[in-house]
Amino acid sequence: AGNAYQQAFTNYQGQRNNIYNTLASIAGFGQTANQTSAGLSANTANAMSSLGIGAANAQAAGTVGVANAIGGGINNLGNLGYLNNIMNSGANTAGSVYSNPSMSYGTSSNPGTSGLSAFTAA
Repeated sequence: AGNAYQQAFTNYQGQRNNIYNTLASIAGFGQTANQTSAGLSANTANAMSSLGIGAANAQAAGTVGVANAIGGGINNLGNLGYLNNIMNSGANTAGSVYSNPSMSYGTSSNPGTSGLSAFTAA
């Protein structure tokens, strides 16, 4: 009877160990899946934040580009106006030092006799 009891107890312990190992293996699958899911979540969060930063950088670069284009256009318009004034100054009177449509400031051959007295209405 002693040997039969010992054999039954050994069999019982073996079965319990087999059940435990099976359940531990199943629990390990869940634990691995949980760790994988957590890692994927972290990677997704990093990727999304990088995309958001990239989009914000692209938008900022576009805004700076538009501002530079507008500033350059305004600068070019100013330069054209300035050049136009330089090219058209003196076009009204031959040999004039400076003239505009409403006033004459003398000529290179006759700059006037004294200071402001050289200014005459055109």
